[in-house]
Amino acid sequence: MLNDERYRKDIEAFSQLLMREYYLHFSGQKDILEISKIFDDFKDLYDNISINYLKEGVDDFPAHRKMLAFSLGLRIAADIKELTEKLENQIARSNIKINGEKIPYYQSFILMQNSGKRKERNEIYEKRLEIVKKMNSLRKKIWKRIYKVEKYYGYENYYQMNVELQEIDFQKLFDKIEVFLDKTEEKYLDGMDRLIRKKAKVNIEDALPHDVSYLFRGKEFDKYFPPNKLMPSIKKFLKNIGIVFEDYPNIHIDLEKRPRKNPRAFCAPVRVPDEIYLNHLPTGGHLDFSTTMHELGHTLHFANTSRKLPPEDKYFGDKGLSEVYAFLFQYLVSNPLWVKKFVSTKVPDEYFVLKRLEKIFIIRRYIGKLEYEIKLHQDESLENGWKIYEEALKGTTGINYPPVMYLEDMDDEFYSGSYLRAWFTEAHLEHTLKDKFGDEWFSEKKAGTYLKELWKFGEKIKIEELLKEIGYNKLNPSILIKALIL
Repeated sequence: MLNDERYRKDIEAFSQLLMREYYLHFSGQKDILEISKIFDDFKDLYDNISINYLKEGVDDFPAHRKMLAFSLGLRIAADIKELTEKLENQIARSNIKINGEKIPYYQSFILMQNSGKRKERNEIYEKRLEIVKKMNSLRKKIWKRIYKVEKYYGYENYYQMNVELQEIDFQKLFDKIEVFLDKTEEKYLDGMDRLIRKKAKVNIEDALPHDVSYLFRGKEFDKYFPPNKLMPSIKKFLKNIGIVFEDYPNIHIDLEKRPRKNPRAFCAPVRVPDEIYLNHLPTGGHLDFSTTMHELGHTLHFANTSRKLPPEDKYFGDKGLSEVYAFLFQYLVSNPLWVKKFVSTKVPDEYFVLKRLEKIFIIRRYIGKLEYEIKLHQDESLENGWKIYEEALKGTTGINYPPVMYLEDMDDEFYSGSYLRAWFTEAHLEHTLKDKFGDEWFSEKKAGTYLKELWKFGEKIKIEELLKEIGYNKLNPSILIKALIL
C-alpha cells in the first residue's frame, strides 16, 4: 500500500541513480545518456495511483504538494524519455566542420566565443544554427507530449500547471520586476552600444548573439585570472569564511577536460549531502572563476544540507533557492574588493565595468525569456512561438536573436522565473551580509557560519521564507537596481 515513507525511500533511490547518470554523461565520461531503465524501474513514483494519492492530500499535507510537483515532473519526463535520449544523444554526436576539422557541437561554442574574427564567429554560429534547426522537430514533439500529459491531469495549460505546483504567479513576478527594464535601459543601451562597437566592431542594432558572447568573454582580462590560481584563490576565500575543503570529503570537483564534456557547468547532488559533484569544462581566465564559483555556491548548499531532512527537502523544492547561493558566490568575481584580495590587485577597472554590464544584460535577457515563456505556455502555440521569442528578446536586449532558437533557448518548468527570483533575492542576501559583517563580509568567519545556518535548510524553504530569514518581508526590486546603476 502506498504511503509517504515508502514514497520517500523511492524518491531518494531514484534521484541518486538519475543524477549520477546525468553527471556521467554531461561530464563526458559516458557517451550515451541512458535514463529509460531508471524511469522504468521507478514507475510507482509517477503512476496514476501515486499522483492521485498525492493530489488528494495537497490541502492537508504540505509535503504532498512538493511530492506532487515531483511526481508530475517525473511523469512528464517518463513520457518524453525516449525523445529526450534521442535529442541529447544526437546533439552529443553532432559535429561542425571548420577549416576542414570536425568540431563537436558543444566544443564549437567555446571556439566561437573565443574568436576575435567576426567572419569566423559567424561561420561557426550559422553551422550551429543548422544543427539547432534539425533538432527543432524533436523539440516540438517533446513539447506536444508535455502539453498532452498536463491536459490529462486536468490543467488548463503548462503555465497554469506550474503556477499551481510551484505556488508562484509568474505573471505577477514579471509585472513586479519589469521596472528593472525601465530603470536600467539608459545605462544598458549606452554601455552595450559603446562596448560592442569597440570590442566586436558592430553596432547594437546589427549585433548577433555570438557578438555578445565574444564581448562578455573578455579574453583580454584572462591574464589576471591564470588557471593555476583558480583553486588556490577559492580555497583561500573559503578559509577566510571558515570553510576548509579538507573537512568536506563529500565534495568532488571535476575540472577535467574531455572531448564530449558539456561546456555548461553544473552541480550534481548525487547523494545529499554525502556525494556532491561540481562539474565544469575549463576554458581559461575569468570565466573559469565565475562559473566555478557559481557551482561552488550550489555545491556548498547541498553539502551542508541537514541529514535529518526528509528526501523531499533534500532533493527538490523551490528551484530558485540554490541559485541565490550560486549567484552570491559567482558575483564575488565581479567585486573589486574580493578580486583584489584573493586574485590580483592589477585587474583594471574596465573588467568590472564589463561584468556589471553583463549582469544587467543577462537579467534583461531573462526578463524577455520569461515574457516569451509565459505567452508560449499559455497559448501552447508552438508554430507561432518563434515570433514571440524574437520580439521579446529584441525588446529587452536590443540583440537580434534568431527565431530558430526559440525552442533550444528555453528551460522547462519556468526556470527563467527561478533565475530571476534568485538574482533579485541574491541582492537582498548580499545587502544583509554587508550590514552584518561589513563590505568585506567574504573575509569574516562569522559570515561563513551565517551562510552554513541558511544552507542547513536544504530545499525545505522557499525564497519568500529565505527573505524573511535574512530580514525582508518581501522582494524589493530596487535593491538590485540600485546596486547595478549607482
